[in-house]
Amino acid sequence: MHVTDLTLINLNWGSFEYLSMEQQWKYSITAFIAALGGSIGMWLGLSILSLIQQGKKSHFL
Repeated sequence: MHVTDLTLINLNWGSFEYLSMEQQWKYSITAFIAALGGSIGMWLGLSILSLIQQGKKSHFL
């Protein structure tokens, strides 16, 4: 066997660290339902109020 028949392979590993990711909900399910209900309630309240105002305006015409 000649020296020119050999192959040298060097394997270098940077590190064995790994990235750990954790996800958490910004809102709990109850807080989300409460916020959604509040938004829908406010929208419906404003819609009903505007209908009443339009009814009063059309009544005076």
